[in-house]
Amino acid sequence: MHRLTRLQSRVKQNQSTDSSEDHVRTIPREQVLQRIRTENPWWSEPHRIDEFYGDMSRREYFHLFARLVQETTVRRAILLMGPRRVGKTVLVHHMIQKLIDDGVDPKKIGYITIEHPIYNGLGLEELFAAIREAIGDASTKGFYIFFDEIQYLPEWERHLKLLVDSYRSSRFVVTGSAAAALRLKSLESGAGRFTDFLLPPLTFHEYLALIREEKLVERRPSSDGFVSDYSVRDIDALNRRFIDYLNFGGYPEVVLSDTIRSDPGRYIRSDIIDKVLLRDLPSLYGIQDVQELNSLFTSLAYNTANEVTLRGGPRKAPGRAIPAPSPALSCGGGGRGAPARAGVAGRCRPGFPRPAARARSPPPRGRGARSRGRPEASFFAGVFPPADTQLHTHDPTTKSHQTPRY
Repeated sequence: MHRLTRLQSRVKQNQSTDSSEDHVRTIPREQVLQRIRTENPWWSEPHRIDEFYGDMSRREYFHLFARLVQETTVRRAILLMGPRRVGKTVLVHHMIQKLIDDGVDPKKIGYITIEHPIYNGLGLEELFAAIREAIGDASTKGFYIFFDEIQYLPEWERHLKLLVDSYRSSRFVVTGSAAAALRLKSLESGAGRFTDFLLPPLTFHEYLALIREEKLVERRPSSDGFVSDYSVRDIDALNRRFIDYLNFGGYPEVVLSDTIRSDPGRYIRSDIIDKVLLRDLPSLYGIQDVQELNSLFTSLAYNTANEVTLRGGPRKAPGRAIPAPSPALSCGGGGRGAPARAGVAGRCRPGFPRPAARARSPPPRGRGARSRGRPEASFFAGVFPPADTQLHTHDPTTKSHQTPRY
């Protein structure tokens, strides 16, 4: 009797489980379409992007990016890469406004943030179809479609390749923060179909422009169009701004926000530690030991510009011992989780997208050499190399050195 009762109870439990699985709620289609309409406010009057983006200054890289997007004769998708918070989303919205100003139908321009959970389980082709459904346009020609944070879509490169091959009359632009992983997949699957565009942190010139201090430095172009000399109005003010740039100037949001500048630790912790170290890198590269990754980052950050050895034990900087990094995280390794290979250089320099790491400026070259000894010249020399500048490169196929000229 007790056995029969237990059997009946188990049957009821199974029936209850099956019933609950049959009634799992899915996101209504109309809710997805409404979210798409919210992300594309320019579809309605006055056909402009949100003021939050419109009031921001354009990056110096905007014109290069715009030229690439508007070159529709080349049937390729554009992959906009760069670190977090350098302004990729802002750059995309500025591009959308330029397209509208140049006469493109606002309803032919679509923007979607891939990381929004409402789009989970939807591929790029399904999202493109949802954009057309949201505006009531069955055509597939003449669209400019922007997908933000593409790295959150599994196998995004296959989805994007399919779009490029299937819809040749439309332009597709994707953005991503994990530049190394995106570029690798772009080279593997997007050869001939993707064009990479890297947006770096702010240059010192852009920093001065954002804080409206660009007049501190005057450029004097030579007759052939190359910059050969600079003059400085106030060298002390320029040096003060450069120190600020080293500490805060790589990211537009930090430059323009007094709140973030007053508490940079919170900004670094939330946008670098929490998002990059704890989420992006482990998910994109399959890193399982997050604590080991965090330890490596701490060691590298604490020893900025020092050498880190991957073989032969830890290398010591003055007063600081650098623990040997895990082979699974080594920059001289043979791929994901592989130990360093024999014959690979035993040292590498940590490369973080921070201004201090990019601030080492070479001495002036060529005709600009007469500026040697002036601090401001080292900041700007090399922006436009003079005509007689030579770069020495090595061709491994011919085992000879080549000297290209500008």
